[in-house]
Amino acid sequence: MTVRLLNINLMPDKQATEKHFKRITDALGFDTKTEYVYLASHHYKNTSISYLKQHYKCLSDIKDTYYDVMIITGAALEHLEFNEITYIDELNEILEWSKEHIKKRIFICWAAQYALYKNYGIKPIKNETKLSGVYLYNINPSHPLYKDIPYYYSPQSRYMQFNPEIKVINDLNLISYRGNDIDILTNKKQTDYYFAGHLEYNQFTLAKEYERDLKINSNIPTPENYFIDDSSIPLEERWYNSAEEIYKFILKKE
Repeated sequence: MTVRLLNINLMPDKQATEKHFKRITDALGFDTKTEYVYLASHHYKNTSISYLKQHYKCLSDIKDTYYDVMIITGAALEHLEFNEITYIDELNEILEWSKEHIKKRIFICWAAQYALYKNYGIKPIKNETKLSGVYLYNINPSHPLYKDIPYYYSPQSRYMQFNPEIKVINDLNLISYRGNDIDILTNKKQTDYYFAGHLEYNQFTLAKEYERDLKINSNIPTPENYFIDDSSIPLEERWYNSAEEIYKFILKKE
């Protein structure tokens, strides 16, 4: 069995994100073939265009291709309104194209918030304080994942949270939560998955983001449940096994 996976990589550090997802797909127990897409309408500051053209494709390159799963990653765009994003038209084109060419779609962090807005008209809640750290989430006992992982840890790095209004949308089912903070949702057909957090992150990703954020705002909160005591050394990753189980559940072919 080979799962064809398309990754729309919107993260600033493209190569680090590629490694994060490769760690997961390598551990799934079945073959995956991943292709990466970049947005031609976006000006990239952190990745050279030569690297993108060598390792990535554009929508025009794949428009006649079909995939089992598409992932759209998070992006450092929470400070902007959706209509202020320069490549939003191209992203909308990809979303429309994916309806006919993709069996399952996974939206992560900012992409999850935008996809919920596009699909259901629900805008996210924006918080003044960043949620950053590693948190324990409970699986909904009625979901099939519960029999294998009743709870899991997940890295979070966001100012946004899912709007409580999504609870009244009949087409959406809750998979995991921490009090009022929802981490994973799916539609009833289980073809679309919305992740608030970053199960793909490695042990050091939040530390690197924290270091980056401190240069912009010295009052940024320290990631919670992440560093050893008062040091700058991250605790061992607690989410790897659960991340693999969750992705295996979604990516496996029917």
